[in-house]
Amino acid sequence: MTSLPYTPLDQIPYEFNDHPLPSETKTIRLSHNQYPFLGFVVGNVQWEGTLLERLRLPPCIPLEQEHGQWRFNKGLACRWNRLEMGLKGILQALGDHFELLLPSEIRAFRGPESHGYMKPRPTAKAMVTAILRSRDMFLPAWHTARTLSLSVQRFTRPRTPWMRHLVDIGIDPQWVQYLKNSPVGSFSEEYKRVGVVVHQLCHFPEQIPAFVEAGMPVWIYFSGTPAPNKLCYSGTILRKLYLPTPLEYRQATTAYHNIPDEAPHSPSPIPSPAPPGPASPAAGPHHDGPEPHAQSGQRRGETWPEFFARQEQSQRAQEAKETPEERQQRLQRAEAQNNHPLPGRKGPLCFIWEEEDGFWMRHRVARLQANDRFLEHAKTQRRYNAFNKEWDLCEDFDPKADPPEDHYGRA
Repeated sequence: MTSLPYTPLDQIPYEFNDHPLPSETKTIRLSHNQYPFLGFVVGNVQWEGTLLERLRLPPCIPLEQEHGQWRFNKGLACRWNRLEMGLKGILQALGDHFELLLPSEIRAFRGPESHGYMKPRPTAKAMVTAILRSRDMFLPAWHTARTLSLSVQRFTRPRTPWMRHLVDIGIDPQWVQYLKNSPVGSFSEEYKRVGVVVHQLCHFPEQIPAFVEAGMPVWIYFSGTPAPNKLCYSGTILRKLYLPTPLEYRQATTAYHNIPDEAPHSPSPIPSPAPPGPASPAAGPHHDGPEPHAQSGQRRGETWPEFFARQEQSQRAQEAKETPEERQQRLQRAEAQNNHPLPGRKGPLCFIWEEEDGFWMRHRVARLQANDRFLEHAKTQRRYNAFNKEWDLCEDFDPKADPPEDHYGRA
């Protein structure tokens, strides 16, 4: 079970841009009435399987030049478009057939095509940005209201009503099975969902038990104002199923105040059907999370800012003990990396930070893959350590950075 860090409610992300970007769906957020199903978004998708393999991109994204502009490879673009159109048709059919009580504010994310993978761009860099954003928009698009407008409890049955309906309207049964086995239709533990923090302004409490049953990580925020034994989630199924007793609430509150700074966080996503303890509204460090990768140097539960802060302290200690010759050699190494040369097989080691179960995890890149992984990141997403002779690569260093100009290939 994953634990949620102690975080004040007002510090958990909530608002979206007017036109949300794919990156906004990749972190745990407060439940949002316009986008109730984003907690199902898969954080560890590998772009594998019959439906998703077409979305897996090679290290050099295939582009074509046409009339002085750059386009995505036509063959791949057409395959992406057929998948997008097919999904839209299926979701429309399901939305027309099944009915659920949904928030009146509900909105759909813009589809992948809205980010421009089918349109030319004046530069290769702009085209690559459009392609990557379009690809990443497939998953949140699938998990808008239409995708989950069917009863999610039924997803776990071998032969579900939504599958029967698609076959009945003429869709190839094999294609329907592919859909069920993909992150769209499967609720296997293999797919790590982002999850959601439910708060008292949530307008879809009736759906939460189904989310829990379907495997979405859910935390319910029980505030002390009003007190849980009074008006908290009044009149909703959440109060009936998950409301902690006054004793449990007092115990959780007392336990938080007695926790030292280095103690791990105890509340976890709610199981089904047992009710959870309240998620604490207080802030503090967390030290749980996935087991660090071998040779990563990362501590369990350590965020990348914490990792680099600890590394900086170590470097200050190393610097204090350096001889003049060692200092000169280190500065020369740093100077040699100023222009971000490719690491190759004999250059600095490369470590990449990738999101796993909501945590950014550091792991070493194999020498044969170092150049490709290096080129996937903009300069602002790379950090060089001259003490250890290694690069760190992480999209979260600069989430808004455009892909590097050399990360494309001509068809």
